Amino acid sequence: HKLRQQVERFKTTFSLGNLRDKLPLPFPSQVQIPHPFRFRALSWYTYPGWTILSDTKQLAVLSAFYVALHLIDFSPLRAELVTLVGINLNAPGQTPFDPVSLFLCCLLRLEKGLGWKELAKFLAGPEGQCWRCLFGFQEGLTPAASTMRRFFHALGIAFDTDLCPRFIELLHAAELLLEHTTHPGSPPNWGLPLAGDGMLHEAHSTMRCTKVTDTCYQPTSAEAPRPCPAQEAGQEGCDCSDERCAQACRFTTPRDAEARFIHHSGRNQDDKENPSQARDVYGYLSYPKLLCDDELHASWVAHTSLQTANTD
Repeated sequence: HKLRQQVERFKTTFSLGNLRDKLPLPFPSQVQIPHPFRFRALSWYTYPGWTILSDTKQLAVLSAFYVALHLIDFSPLRAELVTLVGINLNAPGQTPFDPVSLFLCCLLRLEKGLGWKELAKFLAGPEGQCWRCLFGFQEGLTPAASTMRRFFHALGIAFDTDLCPRFIELLHAAELLLEHTTHPGSPPNWGLPLAGDGMLHEAHSTMRCTKVTDTCYQPTSAEAPRPCPAQEAGQEGCDCSDERCAQACRFTTPRDAEARFIHHSGRNQDDKENPSQARDVYGYLSYPKLLCDDELHASWVAHTSLQTANTD
Protein backbone atom coordinates (compact mmCIF):
# COMPACT_ATOMS: atom_id res chain seq x y z
CA HIS A 1 0.00 0.00 0.00
CA LYS A 2 2.79 2.44 0.92
CA LEU A 3 4.80 1.49 -2.17
CA ARG A 4 1.75 2.07 -4.37
CA GLN A 5 1.23 5.56 -2.97
CA GLN A 6 4.72 6.53 -4.12
CA VAL A 7 4.02 5.66 -7.77
CA GLU A 8 3.27 8.76 -9.84
CA ARG A 9 0.83 6.95 -12.14
CA PHE A 10 -1.23 5.90 -9.14
CA LYS A 11 -1.36 9.43 -7.72
CA THR A 12 -2.54 10.91 -11.02
CA THR A 13 -4.66 8.19 -12.66
CA PHE A 14 -6.56 7.17 -9.53
CA SER A 15 -6.94 10.60 -7.93
CA LEU A 16 -10.47 11.89 -7.40
CA GLY A 17 -9.64 14.89 -9.56
CA ASN A 18 -8.86 12.62 -12.51
CA LEU A 19 -11.78 10.28 -11.88
CA ARG A 20 -14.42 12.96 -11.30
CA ASP A 21 -15.33 13.45 -14.97
CA LYS A 22 -15.69 9.68 -15.43
CA LEU A 23 -18.00 9.13 -12.46
CA PRO A 24 -20.06 7.19 -11.95
CA LEU A 25 -18.32 4.17 -13.44
CA PRO A 26 -21.18 2.03 -14.85
CA PHE A 27 -21.09 -1.62 -13.84
CA PRO A 28 -20.95 -3.68 -17.07
CA SER A 29 -24.12 -5.56 -17.97
CA GLN A 30 -24.92 -8.06 -20.72
CA VAL A 31 -28.54 -6.88 -20.86
CA GLN A 32 -29.04 -3.40 -22.29
CA ILE A 33 -32.32 -1.54 -21.62
CA PRO A 34 -32.76 1.66 -23.71
CA HIS A 35 -35.37 3.17 -21.39
CA PRO A 36 -35.68 3.57 -17.58
CA PHE A 37 -36.31 0.16 -16.05
CA ARG A 38 -38.87 0.44 -13.24
CA PHE A 39 -41.08 -2.05 -11.43
CA ARG A 40 -42.75 -2.44 -8.05
CA ALA A 41 -40.17 -3.35 -5.40
CA LEU A 42 -39.62 -3.19 -1.64
CA SER A 43 -36.28 -1.43 -2.15
CA TRP A 44 -34.66 0.59 -4.92
CA TYR A 45 -30.95 1.21 -5.39
CA THR A 46 -29.72 4.51 -6.86
CA TYR A 47 -26.15 5.70 -7.26
CA PRO A 48 -25.34 7.82 -4.15
CA GLY A 49 -22.86 10.20 -5.79
CA TRP A 50 -19.17 10.79 -5.09
CA THR A 51 -19.12 14.04 -3.07
CA ILE A 52 -18.48 12.25 0.24
CA LEU A 53 -15.10 11.17 -1.17
CA SER A 54 -13.92 14.79 -1.44
CA ASP A 55 -13.43 14.90 2.35
CA THR A 56 -9.86 13.58 2.61
CA LYS A 57 -10.01 13.04 6.37
CA GLN A 58 -13.15 10.93 6.09
CA LEU A 59 -11.83 9.14 3.03
CA ALA A 60 -8.84 7.90 5.02
CA VAL A 61 -11.06 5.83 7.35
CA LEU A 62 -13.56 4.49 4.79
CA SER A 63 -13.39 0.85 3.69
CA ALA A 64 -12.54 0.01 0.08
CA PHE A 65 -16.05 -1.39 -0.47
CA TYR A 66 -17.68 1.77 0.88
CA VAL A 67 -15.52 3.88 -1.43
CA ALA A 68 -16.36 1.63 -4.40
CA LEU A 69 -20.08 2.18 -3.80
CA HIS A 70 -19.51 5.90 -4.41
CA LEU A 71 -17.46 5.32 -7.55
CA ILE A 72 -19.58 2.66 -9.29
CA ASP A 73 -23.18 2.80 -10.44
CA PHE A 74 -24.62 -0.72 -10.13
CA SER A 75 -28.04 0.11 -11.59
CA PRO A 76 -27.13 -1.06 -15.16
CA LEU A 77 -27.03 -4.57 -13.68
CA ARG A 78 -30.73 -4.52 -12.69
CA ALA A 79 -32.26 -5.96 -15.87
CA GLU A 80 -29.67 -8.74 -16.05
CA LEU A 81 -30.21 -9.72 -12.41
CA VAL A 82 -33.97 -9.88 -13.01
CA THR A 83 -33.28 -12.36 -15.81
CA LEU A 84 -30.72 -14.40 -13.86
CA VAL A 85 -32.87 -14.94 -10.75
CA GLY A 86 -36.22 -15.13 -12.55
CA ILE A 87 -38.10 -12.29 -10.86
CA ASN A 88 -41.71 -12.01 -12.08
CA LEU A 89 -42.19 -8.25 -12.41
CA ASN A 90 -45.36 -6.54 -11.19
CA ALA A 91 -47.11 -9.90 -10.76
CA PRO A 92 -49.81 -10.57 -8.13
CA GLY A 93 -48.44 -11.76 -4.81
CA GLN A 94 -45.40 -10.82 -2.76
CA THR A 95 -43.47 -7.73 -3.86
CA PRO A 96 -39.75 -8.48 -4.42
CA PHE A 97 -36.73 -6.53 -3.28
CA ASP A 98 -34.71 -4.74 -5.94
CA PRO A 99 -32.19 -7.37 -7.16
CA VAL A 100 -29.43 -4.74 -7.19
CA SER A 101 -30.02 -4.17 -3.46
CA LEU A 102 -29.71 -7.92 -2.87
CA PHE A 103 -26.59 -8.18 -5.06
CA LEU A 104 -24.93 -5.51 -2.93
CA CYS A 105 -25.94 -7.48 0.17
CA CYS A 106 -23.98 -10.42 -1.25
CA LEU A 107 -20.93 -8.18 -1.69
CA LEU A 108 -21.33 -6.83 1.85
CA ARG A 109 -21.43 -10.40 3.16
CA LEU A 110 -18.00 -11.00 1.60
CA GLU A 111 -16.73 -7.67 2.93
CA LYS A 112 -17.83 -8.41 6.51
CA GLY A 113 -17.30 -12.18 6.51
CA LEU A 114 -20.78 -12.78 7.95
CA GLY A 115 -23.25 -15.63 7.66
CA TRP A 116 -26.70 -14.93 6.22
CA LYS A 117 -28.41 -14.72 9.62
CA GLU A 118 -25.68 -12.44 10.95
CA LEU A 119 -25.93 -10.26 7.85
CA ALA A 120 -29.72 -9.93 8.16
CA LYS A 121 -29.35 -8.88 11.81
CA PHE A 122 -26.55 -6.45 10.94
CA LEU A 123 -28.54 -4.77 8.15
CA ALA A 124 -31.61 -4.37 10.35
CA GLY A 125 -29.62 -2.99 13.31
CA PRO A 126 -28.10 0.42 14.11
CA GLU A 127 -24.75 -0.44 12.46
CA GLY A 128 -26.49 -1.19 9.19
CA GLN A 129 -28.04 2.26 8.76
CA CYS A 130 -25.49 3.58 6.26
CA TRP A 131 -25.62 0.35 4.26
CA ARG A 132 -29.43 0.42 4.17
CA CYS A 133 -29.26 3.89 2.69
CA LEU A 134 -26.62 2.95 0.11
CA PHE A 135 -28.44 -0.23 -0.95
CA GLY A 136 -31.84 1.45 -1.25
CA PHE A 137 -33.65 -0.21 1.67
CA GLN A 138 -36.42 1.55 3.57
CA GLU A 139 -36.22 1.89 7.35
CA GLY A 140 -37.69 -1.17 9.03
CA LEU A 141 -37.83 -3.13 5.77
CA THR A 142 -34.71 -5.19 5.18
CA PRO A 143 -34.44 -8.71 3.71
CA ALA A 144 -34.49 -11.85 5.84
CA ALA A 145 -31.54 -14.25 5.77
CA SER A 146 -33.57 -16.70 3.66
CA THR A 147 -34.30 -14.00 1.05
CA MET A 148 -30.62 -13.13 0.59
CA ARG A 149 -29.56 -16.79 0.64
CA ARG A 150 -32.16 -17.72 -1.98
CA PHE A 151 -31.07 -14.82 -4.21
CA PHE A 152 -27.40 -15.80 -3.92
CA HIS A 153 -28.09 -19.44 -4.79
CA ALA A 154 -30.31 -18.37 -7.69
CA LEU A 155 -27.30 -16.58 -9.19
CA GLY A 156 -25.35 -19.83 -8.96
CA ILE A 157 -21.83 -19.85 -10.34
CA ALA A 158 -22.51 -16.59 -12.20
CA PHE A 159 -21.73 -14.64 -9.01
CA ASP A 160 -18.12 -15.84 -8.85
CA THR A 161 -17.30 -16.71 -12.46
CA ASP A 162 -19.10 -13.94 -14.34
CA LEU A 163 -20.43 -11.01 -12.31
CA CYS A 164 -17.55 -10.33 -9.91
CA PRO A 165 -14.76 -10.62 -12.54
CA ARG A 166 -16.52 -7.88 -14.53
CA PHE A 167 -14.74 -5.35 -12.33
CA ILE A 168 -11.84 -5.94 -14.75
CA GLU A 169 -14.08 -4.88 -17.64
CA LEU A 170 -15.17 -1.83 -15.63
CA LEU A 171 -11.55 -0.75 -15.07
CA HIS A 172 -10.73 -1.28 -18.73
CA ALA A 173 -13.72 0.76 -19.93
CA ALA A 174 -12.66 3.61 -17.63
CA GLU A 175 -9.09 3.43 -19.02
CA LEU A 176 -7.75 2.58 -15.57
CA LEU A 177 -6.25 -0.76 -16.57
CA LEU A 178 -2.99 -0.95 -18.49
CA GLU A 179 -2.90 -2.74 -21.84
CA HIS A 180 0.73 -3.81 -21.44
CA THR A 181 3.10 -4.62 -18.61
CA THR A 182 5.52 -1.92 -17.46
CA HIS A 183 8.06 -4.47 -16.23
CA PRO A 184 11.56 -3.47 -17.44
CA GLY A 185 12.82 -5.56 -20.34
CA SER A 186 9.42 -6.95 -21.31
CA PRO A 187 8.59 -7.04 -25.06
CA PRO A 188 6.23 -4.20 -26.08
CA ASN A 189 3.58 -6.65 -27.32
CA TRP A 190 3.19 -8.37 -23.94
CA GLY A 191 -0.02 -7.79 -22.02
CA LEU A 192 -0.37 -7.81 -18.24
CA PRO A 193 1.03 -10.81 -16.32
CA LEU A 194 -1.49 -13.44 -15.22
CA ALA A 195 -0.95 -15.21 -11.90
CA GLY A 196 -2.76 -18.04 -10.15
CA ASP A 197 -3.39 -18.15 -6.41
CA GLY A 198 -5.16 -21.27 -5.13
CA MET A 199 -6.79 -21.35 -1.69
CA LEU A 200 -8.28 -24.24 0.29
CA HIS A 201 -11.66 -23.82 1.99
CA GLU A 202 -13.19 -26.04 4.68
CA ALA A 203 -16.59 -27.55 3.88
CA HIS A 204 -19.52 -26.67 6.14
CA SER A 205 -20.16 -30.38 6.76
CA THR A 206 -17.98 -32.47 9.09
CA MET A 207 -15.85 -35.07 7.31
CA ARG A 208 -16.83 -38.69 7.94
CA CYS A 209 -14.37 -40.44 5.63
CA THR A 210 -11.14 -39.24 4.00
CA LYS A 211 -11.65 -41.43 0.91
CA VAL A 212 -15.06 -40.16 -0.19
CA THR A 213 -15.26 -39.84 -3.98
CA ASP A 214 -17.86 -39.65 -6.78
CA THR A 215 -18.83 -43.34 -6.65
CA CYS A 216 -19.78 -43.01 -2.97
CA TYR A 217 -22.73 -40.86 -4.07
CA GLN A 218 -23.99 -43.37 -6.65
CA PRO A 219 -26.81 -45.86 -5.85
CA THR A 220 -25.77 -49.40 -4.95
CA SER A 221 -27.45 -52.76 -5.48
CA ALA A 222 -26.68 -56.48 -5.28
CA GLU A 223 -26.20 -56.53 -9.05
CA ALA A 224 -23.99 -53.44 -9.10
CA PRO A 225 -22.35 -53.05 -5.66
CA ARG A 226 -20.75 -49.73 -4.87
CA PRO A 227 -16.92 -49.89 -4.60
CA CYS A 228 -15.35 -48.60 -1.38
CA PRO A 229 -12.17 -46.58 -1.94
CA ALA A 230 -11.42 -46.69 1.80
CA GLN A 231 -11.41 -50.52 1.86
CA GLU A 232 -9.32 -50.56 -1.32
CA ALA A 233 -6.79 -48.41 0.57
CA GLY A 234 -6.69 -50.92 3.45
CA GLN A 235 -8.98 -48.97 5.78
CA GLU A 236 -12.18 -50.15 7.48
CA GLY A 237 -14.44 -48.23 5.11
CA CYS A 238 -18.06 -49.27 4.59
CA ASP A 239 -19.57 -52.31 2.86
CA CYS A 240 -22.73 -50.26 2.19
CA SER A 241 -25.01 -53.14 3.22
CA ASP A 242 -27.03 -50.86 5.51
CA GLU A 243 -30.30 -49.58 4.01
CA ARG A 244 -29.08 -46.05 4.78
CA CYS A 245 -26.44 -46.58 2.09
CA ALA A 246 -28.89 -47.40 -0.73
CA GLN A 247 -28.63 -44.04 -2.54
CA ALA A 248 -25.31 -42.82 -1.12
CA CYS A 249 -22.81 -44.15 1.41
CA ARG A 250 -23.71 -43.14 4.96
CA PHE A 251 -20.22 -41.68 5.36
CA THR A 252 -20.76 -39.08 2.64
CA THR A 253 -21.78 -35.46 3.23
CA PRO A 254 -24.79 -34.81 0.93
CA ARG A 255 -24.85 -31.09 1.73
CA ASP A 256 -21.24 -30.90 0.56
CA ALA A 257 -21.30 -33.54 -2.15
CA GLU A 258 -18.35 -31.96 -4.00
CA ALA A 259 -16.12 -31.74 -0.91
CA ARG A 260 -13.00 -33.91 -0.89
CA PHE A 261 -10.10 -34.55 1.49
CA ILE A 262 -6.52 -33.45 0.98
CA HIS A 263 -3.44 -33.15 3.18
CA HIS A 264 -1.68 -29.88 2.46
CA SER A 265 2.04 -30.03 3.22
CA GLY A 266 2.24 -26.29 3.87
CA ARG A 267 4.54 -25.72 0.90
CA ASN A 268 3.72 -24.91 -2.71
CA GLN A 269 7.17 -25.19 -4.27
CA ASP A 270 8.41 -28.63 -3.18
CA ASP A 271 7.29 -31.86 -1.54
CA LYS A 272 8.87 -31.17 1.84
CA GLU A 273 6.43 -30.67 4.67
CA ASN A 274 6.27 -27.52 6.75
CA PRO A 275 4.95 -28.74 10.13
CA SER A 276 3.78 -25.29 11.20
CA GLN A 277 1.69 -24.82 8.03
CA ALA A 278 0.63 -28.40 7.19
CA ARG A 279 -3.05 -29.26 7.68
CA ASP A 280 -5.83 -31.62 6.66
CA VAL A 281 -8.67 -30.05 4.69
CA TYR A 282 -12.04 -31.50 3.75
CA GLY A 283 -13.59 -29.10 1.32
CA TYR A 284 -12.83 -27.12 -1.80
CA LEU A 285 -10.13 -25.33 -3.77
CA SER A 286 -10.74 -21.88 -5.23
CA TYR A 287 -8.35 -20.85 -7.96
CA PRO A 288 -8.58 -17.20 -9.04
CA LYS A 289 -6.61 -15.90 -12.03
CA LEU A 290 -5.12 -12.50 -11.22
CA LEU A 291 -4.12 -9.70 -13.59
CA CYS A 292 -1.01 -8.13 -12.09
CA ASP A 293 0.12 -4.53 -12.35
CA ASP A 294 3.70 -4.74 -11.08
CA GLU A 295 4.24 -1.00 -11.09
CA LEU A 296 1.24 -0.39 -8.80
CA HIS A 297 1.89 -3.51 -6.71
CA ALA A 298 -1.73 -4.45 -7.37
CA SER A 299 -3.72 -7.35 -8.81
CA TRP A 300 -7.32 -7.88 -9.92
CA VAL A 301 -9.32 -11.09 -10.12
CA ALA A 302 -10.02 -11.77 -13.80
CA HIS A 303 -11.57 -15.22 -13.37
CA THR A 304 -12.11 -17.70 -10.57
CA SER A 305 -13.19 -21.31 -10.28
CA LEU A 306 -14.24 -23.56 -7.40
CA GLN A 307 -13.17 -27.19 -7.44
CA THR A 308 -12.77 -30.13 -5.09
CA ALA A 309 -9.91 -29.73 -2.64
CA ASN A 310 -7.93 -32.62 -4.15
CA THR A 311 -8.01 -31.24 -7.71
CA ASP A 312 -4.55 -31.35 -9.29
